[in-house]
Amino acid sequence: LSLVGAQRQWDIGEGLQFLLSGEHTAIDALPLATQRTALAAGLSYRHPAGITASTRDEMRWEEGGKQRQQFLTINHIELKLNPDYSVLGKYRYGITRDLALNRTEAKFAEQSIGLAYRPVAHDRLNGLARYTHLAEQRPLLQGQLNGEETAKDIASIEWSLDINPALEWVGKQAFKIKREQWVDYPAVTTHTYLSIQRLNYHLRPKLDLGMEYRILSNREADDQRQGWLSELSWKAMRHLRLGAGYNFTDFSDNEFSDNNYSTYGWFMRVQGMY
Repeated sequence: LSLVGAQRQWDIGEGLQFLLSGEHTAIDALPLATQRTALAAGLSYRHPAGITASTRDEMRWEEGGKQRQQFLTINHIELKLNPDYSVLGKYRYGITRDLALNRTEAKFAEQSIGLAYRPVAHDRLNGLARYTHLAEQRPLLQGQLNGEETAKDIASIEWSLDINPALEWVGKQAFKIKREQWVDYPAVTTHTYLSIQRLNYHLRPKLDLGMEYRILSNREADDQRQGWLSELSWKAMRHLRLGAGYNFTDFSDNEFSDNNYSTYGWFMRVQGMY
């Protein structure tokens, strides 16, 4: 494997930055050698009035077993309504095309909007309400001409509340509507509900013990899974927390997950704060 690349950033004006990068990768492996080339450009802007926006766009070309072209764009915007409330927006889009067969192998589009409550005067209560629409065309399996298409609509609300100096309550409520479509088969729609309630107890100034109870239910399957999770975390520095624990359930706390694999057992967590 060999890789060469370069990156450069320019400060165009007050709060405005431009980024340009490129790289080339060569992979010498059996049965075929592969070469990949990528070009990316990014633009970010920050205004004193409370507007922050960024975009990053990338093109990739692959030659080897297949000739592929990929495009990816990631866009964020944050608008402060006042010192405590912010509106958050996100748009991501990606597509992979097989150039030899002139067809789309995979693609996705994600749009998200949220309202964040992060008070300046105190840190007792923080919250985030968010709605996301995600549409995907999964990568094609061998011999397939058309892949699976899915669409998800997800609404969620998360919060953290300091009950007293030693006890914190963290919660999440999420609802997901998922539609799946295979060629020559009728579309299937499912409704899934996720509820998480957690208490963090401050054992020491930098050491916390967390106990969490999760419920995951699906309307169409008429089933419900539930169970506990425990975690011990350490605040290593001001903006970094490390944790380790045991998940007694087999499903994730990520409302976007399809839970098609088990998350039961030991885990480690790295959390960044800003």
